[in-house]
Amino acid sequence: TSFQMVYPFEQAAFTTPVGEVSTPVRTRYGYHILQINDRRPARGEILTSHIMIRFDEKKDPNSKASAESKVNEIYSLLQSGTDFSELATKYSEDASTAKRGGELPWFGTGKMVEAFEDAAFSLNKDGDFSQPFITPYGYHIVKRIEYRPVPDFDDVETEIKSKVSRDARAEMTKKSFLAKLEKEYDLQVDDKCMKPLYKSAAADSAFKGKGLAPVKSKMLSKVLISFADQKRTMGQFIDHLNSVRIKNKQLTSNEIVDQELASYIENELMDYENSRLEEKHRDFRLLMDEYHDGILLFELTDQKVWSKAVKDSVGLATFYEDNKSRFMWQDRAQSTIYTIKDTRLAKKVRTLIKAGKTPAEIKNALNKDTQLNRSYEKGTFERDEQEVFSKIEWKEGVSENISENGQIILVHITEIIPSTAKSLDEAKGLITAEYQNYLEKEWIAALRAKYSYDINKAVLHSIE
Repeated sequence: TSFQMVYPFEQAAFTTPVGEVSTPVRTRYGYHILQINDRRPARGEILTSHIMIRFDEKKDPNSKASAESKVNEIYSLLQSGTDFSELATKYSEDASTAKRGGELPWFGTGKMVEAFEDAAFSLNKDGDFSQPFITPYGYHIVKRIEYRPVPDFDDVETEIKSKVSRDARAEMTKKSFLAKLEKEYDLQVDDKCMKPLYKSAAADSAFKGKGLAPVKSKMLSKVLISFADQKRTMGQFIDHLNSVRIKNKQLTSNEIVDQELASYIENELMDYENSRLEEKHRDFRLLMDEYHDGILLFELTDQKVWSKAVKDSVGLATFYEDNKSRFMWQDRAQSTIYTIKDTRLAKKVRTLIKAGKTPAEIKNALNKDTQLNRSYEKGTFERDEQEVFSKIEWKEGVSENISENGQIILVHITEIIPSTAKSLDEAKGLITAEYQNYLEKEWIAALRAKYSYDINKAVLHSIE
């Protein structure tokens, strides 16, 4: 199918009628003559499983008959209702697919040997399997799992564009575009200037490797090419010639000059076209304006808001003091949350807490033989920070046993800390974010006070 061959070969294959012979075609591999034997519609893609039984008549003349007998037995089992995947796992001699129930990757035209493709694509519906057939690899039975027809153009347009951009078709597009530019900008090449260039190149034995022999100085200012309001002189083109390395030294000096002139014209035309994109294309100009304004806004916002909030430690501290009541801790509890294996050990934990043992000492006492008897989490927690707090009384002391996931949870609250303001260090990230919001609002307010503006409601309401 398309994109499976280099483009000149593909073009000849698809444009030469069936039964006829193409003219000689040149590709990077050499010259080709194609005879077109047949053509068929695209088949789409198919997902299959197969069972393969190998044979090698060179090693064993009886292996083919044995393989045929074996594959026919498997086919009989399939007809009687035995699961295809099960038989593939047990009997298929394709080791790479047998462990997956014989499943192969998706494939389309040109990916498998012809006999296998024909058998697979002849199956009419998912779940159908073929009769045994033979390929150079052995006997096969193939099962259709899923089929995807040739997709609609809209579904593969992006993929096709990507493939086209990477092969020789892109050169055709480029040549067509350059031809359009040459016509649009009225490209002119002064043939009189080419004669001394050819003469200088032919006279210089080192030209193919090191540059061009000098030409008469009065010629350097002569206009060699012109397009639109642009002019390029002989001297400018000679500078280009002397700056490039000649890769194909099999070319004649005249061919090299012509090749480099074409390259030079292409570069100059493309550079000029790029310089006029915003002038020629409204959508591109608007996009560039959007990029420009977006980058400008980003830089200004960084200066006025984001970086300023981080660097302005005095302003941040002042903002915190003025808004301290917005950054408050809820009521908190200094507590230890114990997770214990069972009620017997929970009772022992209560006794150890009453005896004044620390959480670490309690853990060591209970976990002498195993690390699964008890674990704990100690800290200062807000009421909604731990789910277990909703199941106990919010007061100092040891809670009742709480059963959860087959374990016992005990909460030992040593101190209730009333609501208080967070320090600047405790909530610096949140305070910095709020300070940034404050700076942005102040900045916008200053801009509104400094500049007047109007909104065209008719245009605004016309936007769909």
